[in-house]
Amino acid sequence: MPPKSSLSHASSCLNTLPTPGFNPSQVGRVERRYDLFWYGGSLVRNTVRITAPTGYSVYSLPEPVKAGRSGWSYSADFKIVSEEPLAVEFREDYRRTALDAPKSAYADLRMTLISRALTQRQWIVLKKN
Repeated sequence: MPPKSSLSHASSCLNTLPTPGFNPSQVGRVERRYDLFWYGGSLVRNTVRITAPTGYSVYSLPEPVKAGRSGWSYSADFKIVSEEPLAVEFREDYRRTALDAPKSAYADLRMTLISRALTQRQWIVLKKN
């Protein structure tokens, strides 16, 4: 039986990432009225490995993602890490070292966090050989 993060069809298998979904609600507003301030930094790293069922190959993987600026960054990558058995790995790294930033930097922070949320919702598509 496929995991809850997987949808199977006769010729394909669609997989989402079984990571805790990141919700960018903290940056829901388009503009910010005041400067940004945090009490400490932040570091989040996730690695997920999906082993394909026998007889499947990778049909589609999402593109790598890089977002951010000085003070915060997000990067994510999807890659094949093993051919036999076929395994795909997702790695993401979000870090914020800034403790403050001007309100003019909010748009970049917002796009960085939205990129993180959207990346976690991408599909890994496997096709039956």
